[in-house]
Amino acid sequence: MRLSVPYVSQLIGGSGGNNCGPACAAMMLAWRGAIPPTQEAMLEVADIARDGLSNDVGETGGYTTLNQLAMVCSWYGQATWWPRSWGEVDESIKRQEPVTILLDNRVLQPRQYPNDANWAANHFILLTSTEEAERFSSDPLSYYVGGPYFYTEASTEQGVSNVGGVQALALVPLELPPEPEKLMLMEDWQLKAWVLADLYNWAGVPYNPESGTAQGWVDALREGVYLGRPRTGERPYGQGEDAGVWVEFDSGVLLYRARDGKASWTG
Repeated sequence: MRLSVPYVSQLIGGSGGNNCGPACAAMMLAWRGAIPPTQEAMLEVADIARDGLSNDVGETGGYTTLNQLAMVCSWYGQATWWPRSWGEVDESIKRQEPVTILLDNRVLQPRQYPNDANWAANHFILLTSTEEAERFSSDPLSYYVGGPYFYTEASTEQGVSNVGGVQALALVPLELPPEPEKLMLMEDWQLKAWVLADLYNWAGVPYNPESGTAQGWVDALREGVYLGRPRTGERPYGQGEDAGVWVEFDSGVLLYRARDGKASWTG
């Protein structure tokens, strides 16, 4: 799968302004339709990321972080989540949302720009296709090709490995109606990636794929029960051996007992 995301360069007059992160965030937001795919919009993203205001201050400057980029997306009314594995990266793209990822660009092949001190760095690019021998991306520094191109999957993975593994950001996918036949063919980890968008981020609590609520939600889907969108995050109930957590959904409640690791639901 490959997404045709509008391309926005970070380069202005030959200078990158440390705006690889804002350029990637601008492309994600433009793909969603929240901003136009222009350098002016990218500079506003950079400005907001650096000082939390749209005041033409901070359009260039120091490196930006994923937390700053997430804040900008929130400014434009878009929720975000952090893919933490290649499986979750690909799941986001399959759900029509590109992924901003940090990597060491010195190892990327084929080269799109010089490999010297002016260009080589830890760097954000926007992944727009799923795993293949060649993974298409939008690199904000693409000077010579001037738009979306590809790096080999091996060099992309090596670049990510060089910075300590997957550190990424994506917009929460727009809610999709469940398709029972498709869901039943998915592995648990894929369903939990769906939980990430439909459960944890909508409820505004950190994503933990190993939580009892995540597994309980998967178990409910396996039983053909779709509880809808959550109204709350995880909340404690009970005491001692009977302690657990519960989450209220549009059409039911999921309970998870810590003592025996069992989940039950109504819906």
